[in-house]
Amino acid sequence: MNVLTDEQLDKMQKILDEAPAFAKRMLAQSKAQQEEQKRSQTYTPGPDSWRPGDPLPEQFKEERKTGNFPRGE
Repeated sequence: MNVLTDEQLDKMQKILDEAPAFAKRMLAQSKAQQEEQKRSQTYTPGPDSWRPGDPLPEQFKEERKTGNFPRGE
């Protein structure tokens, strides 16, 4: 916002004011979700995230075997 000229700020404000109803609802939902996340202060992993207690993924095991770190042989 600080880098926009006065003309650009006026144009952006006009766009925001005249946004379609569905866009306003989406923005409101997004802001509500962000506020909820800020208040909860807990991390929620995604649906495919590794969780403690799960076995290590096979792909990770294979990548670890072929690591680039020098090994004492």
